[in-house]
This record gives sequence, C-alpha cells and structure tokens, in this order.
Amino acid sequence: MDNYNLTSQFVSIMNVHSTTPFASPFDSKTNYVRMYQNALNKYYPNATYSIFQLEGYICSQLVIQAAQQALITLNNNSIISAIYQTSLFYIKDLSLGNYVTNCTQGSRTVLFADYSNTLNYFLSYQSLWTYTWSTASCYGDTSSITRPVLFAQSSPISSSQGQVANQYTAGVVSAFNQFNSQGGYRGRNVQLDIMDDLTSPDVMLNNTNYFINNANVIGLLGYFQSASIAASLPLVNSNNMPFIGAYSGVNFLRTPFVSNIINIRMGNSDDFLMTLSYIRSYAITRISLFCPDSPIFDDFMTMLSANNIVLESFGTYVLGSTNITSAYQNISRGNPEAILMTANDFVITSMIVLIRSDPLRLFSSPSTMKFFVSPAGSSYNIATQLISYKPKADYTTNVFFTQVVPPFSDNQLFNQYVSAMNAYPSMIYNPVSLEGYIVGRTITENLSSLSRNLRGTLSRSSFLRNLYAAQSLFLDGIQVGDYINSCNSTTTYDRCCNQGIKTIGLSRIPPTATNQTTNILTYLSPTSITLPSSQCFVNADSLGYPLTIGIVGTGVTSSSSSTYRYIIGLKAAFYGKSIGSLGTIFLKTYEDYGSNVQNTNALRLMYEKDRVIAVVGQSNQYDAQLIDSYSMFNYTINFIAPQSGSLSLRSPFRSNVINYRSSITDEVSAMLLYMITRSKKTRFIVLANIITTSTVWEDGLLAAIDLGNRNYNTPPKDTIRFTNSNSVDFISTLTSSVINNNVEVIIILGHHSHCVNIINATRSFNLNYMVSNDVNFLGLISALSNDLLRPIIPNVFSTRSLPYDLKLISSYPTMATYVKSINNTNFLISMDLDPTNPTLYTGAFGFEGFVVGTYILQILRSLADTASVTNGRSLSVNIDTLRALFMKYAFNIIPSTQGDIPVGPISNACQTSASAADCCNQISRGVYVQNTLLVSDNKSPPSYTQFLNQVPDFLYSLTGCGTVINPIPFNAVPLVVAVTCGVILLIIITVLIIFIYWRIRVFLRVYKAPKSGLMAIAFTDVQSSTMLWQQFPSEMRKALKIHNSILRSLIHQYHGYEVKTQGDSFMVCFSNPYHAIGWAIRVQNDLLDCGTWPSELILGSYDCRMEWDKFKNVIFRGLRVRIGIHVGDAEKVVDPTTRRPDYFGTSVNKAARVESIAKGGQVLVSTRTLTYVSDCLNNIETGEKASEEQWLKEYKESLDDSSNDNSSSRAESTKSSSIHHLKSNRSNFQRPVMKDDIILYYRAAGEHSLKGLSGKELLFEITSERLSGRVFEEKLSDPMENIELDYVQPINSDALPVVYNSDSPATPSSSTSVAFLRYGSLKIVPS
Repeated sequence: MDNYNLTSQFVSIMNVHSTTPFASPFDSKTNYVRMYQNALNKYYPNATYSIFQLEGYICSQLVIQAAQQALITLNNNSIISAIYQTSLFYIKDLSLGNYVTNCTQGSRTVLFADYSNTLNYFLSYQSLWTYTWSTASCYGDTSSITRPVLFAQSSPISSSQGQVANQYTAGVVSAFNQFNSQGGYRGRNVQLDIMDDLTSPDVMLNNTNYFINNANVIGLLGYFQSASIAASLPLVNSNNMPFIGAYSGVNFLRTPFVSNIINIRMGNSDDFLMTLSYIRSYAITRISLFCPDSPIFDDFMTMLSANNIVLESFGTYVLGSTNITSAYQNISRGNPEAILMTANDFVITSMIVLIRSDPLRLFSSPSTMKFFVSPAGSSYNIATQLISYKPKADYTTNVFFTQVVPPFSDNQLFNQYVSAMNAYPSMIYNPVSLEGYIVGRTITENLSSLSRNLRGTLSRSSFLRNLYAAQSLFLDGIQVGDYINSCNSTTTYDRCCNQGIKTIGLSRIPPTATNQTTNILTYLSPTSITLPSSQCFVNADSLGYPLTIGIVGTGVTSSSSSTYRYIIGLKAAFYGKSIGSLGTIFLKTYEDYGSNVQNTNALRLMYEKDRVIAVVGQSNQYDAQLIDSYSMFNYTINFIAPQSGSLSLRSPFRSNVINYRSSITDEVSAMLLYMITRSKKTRFIVLANIITTSTVWEDGLLAAIDLGNRNYNTPPKDTIRFTNSNSVDFISTLTSSVINNNVEVIIILGHHSHCVNIINATRSFNLNYMVSNDVNFLGLISALSNDLLRPIIPNVFSTRSLPYDLKLISSYPTMATYVKSINNTNFLISMDLDPTNPTLYTGAFGFEGFVVGTYILQILRSLADTASVTNGRSLSVNIDTLRALFMKYAFNIIPSTQGDIPVGPISNACQTSASAADCCNQISRGVYVQNTLLVSDNKSPPSYTQFLNQVPDFLYSLTGCGTVINPIPFNAVPLVVAVTCGVILLIIITVLIIFIYWRIRVFLRVYKAPKSGLMAIAFTDVQSSTMLWQQFPSEMRKALKIHNSILRSLIHQYHGYEVKTQGDSFMVCFSNPYHAIGWAIRVQNDLLDCGTWPSELILGSYDCRMEWDKFKNVIFRGLRVRIGIHVGDAEKVVDPTTRRPDYFGTSVNKAARVESIAKGGQVLVSTRTLTYVSDCLNNIETGEKASEEQWLKEYKESLDDSSNDNSSSRAESTKSSSIHHLKSNRSNFQRPVMKDDIILYYRAAGEHSLKGLSGKELLFEITSERLSGRVFEEKLSDPMENIELDYVQPINSDALPVVYNSDSPATPSSSTSVAFLRYGSLKIVPS
C-alpha cells in the first residue's frame, strides 16, 4: 500500500492504521533507521525523510554486503550467487533472508502502524504491534498471529468537535500503548478501532451496528453528543455491549440503571449540584442557566424541580447552531450574579464575550458576572479563545471551569499520564486527554484483573462481570467506581451504581496566562469535592441553602473605607467556623455608592433573592429607611449592629434592631465628662450636621444641651446646625461664635469631611475638638496629615464603643483573638489579601466587625442545636421562620467577649409585659475616649495604625441600657481670666507666625529664578486640551490637578523656576540646560507612570488612550504633553504687581515656537540646546555619543543655514564669535549626575520654519530608552481622525454581531452595517 499517499488524504488521521515493512524513517531509536538518517543528512542535507528512501537505502546495503562476499568478480551473477550463498543478512538490527532456492523473500516482519501523532510529519508513525515469523519459513502463517483485544469508538472526527475528540482518543490510546508495552492482555495488544460519525445520529448508529456485529470488539468507548448517543443506546443495551466512558453527563446514561453502561465522568445533575457548593462559597445565590435545547436541558430542569431550586433565568439555543441572541436576551430578564453554562467551546466563548461586552446594555454589571462553565468540549480550548482577546479586552476574569477529572498536580496518576502522552508531542496536557487516559486505564486495569482471574475466553459479559465484582478500581491511588449491580428491578437504585469518578474540581484562568503559557488553568482551593464512596449520586438535601448574612454600604471593596475593614473583621470571625449541622455561614456584600436608592434596592434584593437572615453594619446615613423598613417592604428586615448611635434605633423599642454600639447620648455624656474632669475645660459649642436620612447628629446636639444643663451644670455656649460645612455663612457664624464665646472645645457631630473643614477653619484658635464614634477615623486622620493641619492632631479627641490597643493586647483577650484571626495566612489568601502585611486589614472598624461576627455565630450555633430548626442534615423551616427564630435567640444571648469589653444583656420582654423598661436592644455598656496621636518628630504624618494603637484615655461606664451617671459639680470661674488672656496672646502670635511664613514662602518661590543672560527656557502644552475640556469637563479638572502636581514637583527637584502658567501651559526657566533636559524627560516618564488618570479619559478619549510599542510596553497613557526647549539669552524683569520675575527676548519666543511644533508626548529642542547637552546624549541610530567636533560642526552648519550672506566677512566673523561664545559658556555649566537607569538619546526632527523668526531651524527630539518607541505622525486634518473602523461578522443572520479588532485579518462576510459606541470612540463598520 502507498502509505504516504494514504496519509496525505486525511485532515485528521487519528484513526488511520496501516501495515508497513519497516520502521518509521523518523524513528531515530531504531539502529538501521539512524544509520540511514546519518547518510542522508551527510549527502543530502535538504532532503526529507521518506519510507521510499529508507527502503532504497536498505536495498543498497544488501547489495554492498553481497558485493563484499563476491570478492573477485563483480557482475550480475556473482552478486546474486553471493546473496544465496550468504542467505541471511543483518543491517544493524534488521535481518533480511533466508534467501534460499524457491524463496526470494527478505524481510520476515510486518509492522502495524498508528498515525495518531503525524499531525506535523507524514509517516512519523509508531508501531502498535509487530508480526514476525521464523526465517525458516518464507511466508508468514496467519494462524499463528495473536489477535488484539479490540475496543471501538464512534467519534465526531471531522466535525466542529473533532479537536476535542482527537484529544480524548489520544488519552485512550496512550493508556493502551502503556499497557501493551508491559505485555498487554496475556501477550495480546489492546487496540482501538475508530470510525467517524460526523455528529450524525444515523451514522453513529451504523457505526455501532458494525462494531456490535464484529465479534472481536469487546466494548465501545468515548461516544460524543447526547442526541446521537440516545439514537444508538437501544441497540447497545439490547446486545449487552459494554458502553464505557461516554463523553457526556446526560442522566439517561445513569438512571434508570443499565448494567452494560459504565460511566467515568460525573453526571450533569451531580456536576450542577456540587458546583453549587463552590458557587455558595462566593456567597452567590442568584444563578442563571445557559445550555442547548437538548436532553441536557431536560436533565437540569428535572433536577431543579426535584430539589426546589429556583433559577433567576435561563437561555437555550438550538443544538448544532451558533445563534445565541435569544438566549442572551432571556438570561438578562433575571438579575443573575453567576451563570452556569454547558455547551460546545465556540458557543460558550461567544456567550461570555457577548455578555461581557453587553452591546444591548441588558445587564447591570456584566464586567463582574461570574461564569461557571461545565464544558461539553474542552476547557483549555475555551480558555485559549478567551485569552486571545488580550490585551484589547479581558474576558478571562471570573470564568471558572468545573473539572470531572482529578486536578493537575504532582500525583502518581498525573505523572503516568504525562509519561504516556509523550508519544503525542503535538498534544498539550489538558483535562480532555486526561479523561480519555482515565477511561483507557479503567479498561486496562479491568483487563489486568481479568488476566489473573479469568479461566475461560475473554468476552463482553466476562469484562462486565469482573468490573462489577471488583466494584472499585484504583488508578495509582485515584478511585474509579463503586460499580454495583445488586438491584433486581428498575425502580430500586439503592444498591446499583454505574458511576465512576465522584470528584469535581474547579479551575480558573490565572491573570498572567497567555497562549504561550504551558498551563493556562489553575485549580482553586479546595482542589476538589468528593462524594462518599457509599453515595452514588449527589443528595441535594445535604447541600440545603446557605445561611447568609448581608451587609450593604459605601466602599465595600475600597481598602481605605471603614466598611471594607468592617467586612474583613466579619469574615475573620466567620472563617473556618462551622454552625453545627448547618455547615458554614456566608456574607453577602453590596455596594450602594452612597445612594439611598441603591441602598434600598440592595436591601430588597438581599431579602427577596439572597434569602439573608439579617443585615449587619448598616451605615448611620440610612437610619430613616432602616426605621421605615416596616412600611417600605412587605416583611420585617432584621438589622444587627447598625453603625449608628441614633436614638431612633433605641427608643421607641424595635424588636428587629439590635445595637452593639453605645448611643449618641452616651457618647456626648462621655465627651462632657472627659472635657470637664480631664481637660478642665467648660466653654464649648456643639456643631451638628443636619441630614434628612438620620437624626443621629440632632440627637447628639439635644443631648449636649440637656446633659450640660441637667447633669454637669455646664451648658454649651452655642449650638450651630449646618448642612454645608464649607459655606461662607457657616464659617463666618462659626468664627464669630468661637471669638464671642471664648470657646475652648468644639464638639463636632458630623461626617469626617465636615470635621476636617471645621478644624481647618478654626485651626488658628488653638481649640480642642471632640468627634463621635460614627466618624470614619481612617478618613479623618488621613485628611489631618498634611503640613497645615498636622499640628492640630494632638487636640482632637474621639469616642469609641470598643477598645483597640495593640500595645496592651494582653489586656484584651477578645482583641488578641481578633488579631490572631487576621494574621491567619490561609484566611488572608482566601480573601485575596496580602499575607505579608496583615496589619493593613486591622483596625477599630475591623475589630467591631469581628466582635459582631462572633455574636452572630453564637446565635446561629444556638439555632443549630434546636431540633425544630434542623432535621440532622439541613434547615427544616422556611426562611421567614428562621429569621424570626434568629431574633428570638439573639435577645436571649449575651455576647461573649472574654470579660474585657463592657457588654450587657438585651431583652424584648416588654412585648409581653406592661413595662417599657423591660426592653433593651443596646449591647454596649461603655464609651472609650482617646486623644489622637502626636508624632514625635512632627514631620511625617501619623498613621491610622499609630492612632488606633493608643491606650484609651478614659472609659465611661454605663449602668443599665444607656443610663447616665450623677451630676458632677465643677466651678470654672477661676479659669476664665487666665484662659481669655492666653487666647488673645495666642492669636497675636499666630498672626505673626502666619505673616513670617507667608514672606518666607514668597522668597522660596523666586530665589531659583535665573538672572538675565544665558538660560534654558521650556514651554509645555497639553495636546487637544480644548476638545478634552469640552467633552470631559469634570475628568479634566482631576487630570489637570495631576498634571500640575507632577510638573511642579519636578521643577523643584531640577532647580527650575516656574515663570507663569496659562491654562494648562507652563513656562519654566533653568540656569543649567542639563536640568532642563532632565526635567523634560522625567515629566514624560512620570505622566506615563501615573496610575490615577480618570478612567473615562483613558477609555473615552483618543488623545488620552493607552498605546503599546512592539514589545507590549505601555508608551502612552493619560494626558499627552508637548515640550519645547531653547537655550539663549533672556532679560529678567520683575513684575511690579506680582513681584515675580518674568523673562523677555527672542530666545523666549523661539522656545515657544519650538514647543508649538512638538507633538503630544514629545520633547523638541533647538540645535543650540543640543550642542550644550550633547555630551550626555546618545544618537538613537548609532547608540554613541557625538564628539565635540561633531556637535561644533552641527552648530556651525545651523549658523550657515540661518545666515543670509554666507560669503560676507561679517557673517564669518559672527559665526566665529558665536562658536567661541558657545565653547566658553558650555564649559561654565556643571553637568549633574544623571540617573543610571535613564539613558538619553537624540534624533533629528527635521528643519522647521519658526513663526515670526527668520530662516529655518533644525530641531531635535530628546527621548529615553523607555520612550523611544513613541511614534509621532503629522496631525491629520480629517475631522474624523478619532474614528476607528472595525469589522463585524455576525454569528449568523439572526445573531448579534461579534466585533473583530481593526488589525484582525478577518474580513466582513455580511452586508449588514453596524455602528455603536465603545469606550467613547465611534466604531463604523462598512457594508
């Protein structure tokens, strides 16, 4: 047979076998083949190995050996005679002969070749088995051939799933080859016969009929496509044909039980239910489904109905098509957090891309949607397709793959699989080929057992009997089965099971993965979930529904927010803790972006969809809606430990609210007591921020009036209510009150931003400030840490409901437990936090969250021990009953704080008694007061951790549910005169200091201004700033602050002087041109490195977009600033009004003209500038510095070009004078030490006419190695320059378009024109 021609006819040759007389010409392990390869490489180095050349080489070697035997006479007769006389010849390890009378046969060997690994080279086959007969016989005796043990597969080789099918088959064959190399089944090789079914049910049925009627086929394996399997299964079952390892999880292969069906992978329903365990670990409760409209969909719906699981929505598509538009729209009708998907590779990839890009804007948060994929194809193929969209779009985030095979890890089974797959170098290691390998190993392990136990003939029935007798097979420590066949009817399944692997794992695409990465999937922890060996299928009752606590607030994912710290504390309390028979607790978080509407929607979603038991840590800005929850919803929401001291949450008593913090009345009482007894101050005023959603600050103001009069005989001197702490009227009123009342202390009741504004407005009065526990101290301390307000920090006092002192942690066992929990490395890793710096996540708010979380665990554990709540496996009550029971137990439990935190009992007994005093819903029984930290050096700002690590100065203990102590008499009259004089003296000193400070700053701003004469002058401007201000006014305000900050900080570093600014343009002068060049390059680098540019500018503006060079390095991001520099003489003139130096002269004009020619992101200099700094520049073309002769020559040529009369002696005299002047001045400039990591280059930017100046100027671009990839093209006059053109190719005529990038080789295949807005740039698709 012409094997070469046969092989070349097949696109996929996974199933091609052929006989061949010799080993592969590529097989260098065979001695005679290696000898042939050496000879061919020596004399024909460009030739390709082939079977014909190998056979010709063997023939020539036979002739050479025969000629050597003939010795004397060489002719036809002598050669032939020598062959028959010698009879047997050896060419290395190949024998030819015996050549005897009536037998001209040479080779006594036939190889049966497998072309499975010939994807790259034809005929690089491997021998499946070899038939060799005795040299005494001329021809082989077929009766002596040992027949192989044959298994068969109908596979969709030439369909869209062909690649996946080939990967699966490679795994099976590699397991068979491994078994055969060890002797096979009693000396017989195990082989796989494959036929293509084209994904057609009819073709699969014909293939199956052929296999069944071939008595040599022991079993069928690896069938694809559930619809095709359903058509062939009746024929398979009626013939009791072993049907092993179908690549499908449909339920009809599992129930009802049929003994000849042997499943390896887990079923779809089990896959789905066990995936729920993973999904719930992410506190996800709203799930949608996407799958084909096939038996798979029926399986899912049956399973969901049986287990009372309600989907948010579902979408299906017609099996075999790629039209997913209606499925996309149907899924969007719900509000899912995650989508469970099963389909082929292309369809899944298309749906993920479609939902993430969301062209119809149907989803609220498509970028955060989680996808749990149970692929009908290959997870590796899907991952590769999603990665291919990088870096233009990242669709790989939050995409998870369920894996029905053991995880890739350093275990014996995986190592054996890798060893076996080495025979297929073109195949990558992936879960599909691993599943095929496990199927092949299951078969060979059963055959190995049969070879030891079977006395009769191997048959289909004996294969099944032995498997069920063994029940479980162990593949290098991995269990497959229980295979149990002990039921006697189709209605009893308790003792029947044909399920193999009972493990499911979850993997995801790591952020750093590329298509060049060896392993593009990583397994998550836990790496797998495994069913007990006694359980054939997943019992949904054991999963139940998660016990969920909800929290909604502002900044839930921002590490700088108090809500974030609070959440970390809650999670630390819950981490690794079980709730008896109820399993674990989950925390559901929602971001409200500071919006009442968003907060209300989140509460509704948590209670109606997420089945939360209670909401914890509600912010004080939502007190009103918390109180009105009775009327807002048709149910009562349980609120645990709101972050508010509002009296309205305590009186009148509300049974659905449990407060952990002390009230605002208790806090104000503690403030007054501390102020009077410790600080010895009595003249105070109270400022309260009035907000419509809460009365907490108004409550505090009224408490200060009442307590000051009734308890302490020291009423406030004034009370001021405000809504805007920055308004001129409020500041004026405040200042007047402070002066008129000779105020010593201000009690501020409001948000931390109000505290900062008030402290800033009154900083010159040397006051003390008292702030509430409800303030975000992280924001307050950060805002007070600037140079202006840092001296005020020691005068700021705060209240807290919980102590937090890491210095004396031994005194607080509860705090020690909290810190230990936060320092748990496993916890930090599971939360995606930095395990090397756990102190980033500690703090007072985190401690409060931890204490509250511990209290919630106490309540739930009491519930779990209640027989009426559980049935031993899961909840036996509905969610409404559970919520009511939760609050009932909450009022009967005193939080466990190890005796170090003052807490008291709470009670709802007033609901059954006549006395309101029998009710209390506040746990805290103390208020701590502390003074903020004064940093000793008074230079570096205090950290939040330093602030929190202070020992509280004072503990105000409460008796009962928030009662106050008796009045304390105090006479403040003797202090009045002394304090008044002190305040006046302080005011005089403060005014004097401010005046001196202002004069010093004026001097510091101008002392670096160059004197008249030679200097470097630089101008800057922002590219397309006018258009940017029109399109993005708010974003440009932020961007301009960043721009100005960077330029000004570098001006100071490089000893420059800021002459003036106009809009976004700067004029800067430098005494040393080296400093000017260094400053310009650093400006470009720092603008590029800035990570705080508004994202709207980056994504929505063409002139601020990100660009990469050919090495994938970012070279443009954010505002693009052009810079022009010229060195020349200028005159210094001091402005009589501003008293700031300004500069005039031709050199100033020339520098401005050079800047106007530059492009955004470019630094241009004049020829004269280059000559001054050329000894620190490398030519970007040669990489070498210019010699002194070269730069003098270039400067002289520039003078020649600018001279109108080159022949005149006057012009020559002028040039000589200019060159002498240049040499003289150049030696006066001291070159600074440049940074080692910045190498500067220059390149010519061409000659340009400078507006208003005669002649042309040769300009040069200065750049660095990092910025050298920037390309500056001439500016387009086309008004449509910002428009990008993309091709859109619909999936089909009914599907939504899939967008290809403009650099894609794809071409439009549809006449449909589509235009839409993406990232602020119009995409136009031509018809």
